[in-house]
Amino acid sequence: MNSGRILDNRFLITNLIACSPDTPRVVGDVNVFEIQEKVLDDILHSVQEQEAIEAAPKILDPIQQTVITLLRGYLNSPLVKRHDVKDAIRRLSEPMTHTAIRLLRKAFEDFQQKKDIMTLVKSIRATEKRSENHSFDQGQRKSLKREDLHLVCFDFVWS
Repeated sequence: MNSGRILDNRFLITNLIACSPDTPRVVGDVNVFEIQEKVLDDILHSVQEQEAIEAAPKILDPIQQTVITLLRGYLNSPLVKRHDVKDAIRRLSEPMTHTAIRLLRKAFEDFQQKKDIMTLVKSIRATEKRSENHSFDQGQRKSLKREDLHLVCFDFVWS
């Protein structure tokens, strides 16, 4: 209460409330509903910060840039369809999940050993399909509002 900080780290909260069974309970003289309003404001502020971070432009992983450069060299190659290469470049031009990047690294390492461009292009397509299945569709996310938040239970620690 003195610092005005709101803790949301469960580990820190657990450490704060850890005490022996014979520790007497002390109920402080505070307005719980005033504190609740501050907590709601903090939650909404945190959600807005997270949405701003997610909306910021993402930087491509260096492996994506490397593979894009490699694929550009194959745009006019008779070994692979131009459309497939352009599609792979388009897919790689978007930020990827960590899992998809890991799979892309593996596919690139395989390409360096076997020099099979078709396998690399197919791997890129498969990598993106797998990551799309595991990613959250940003278009379906609705913004959190104050009315969406409900107090389930409360307790406060006085020290």
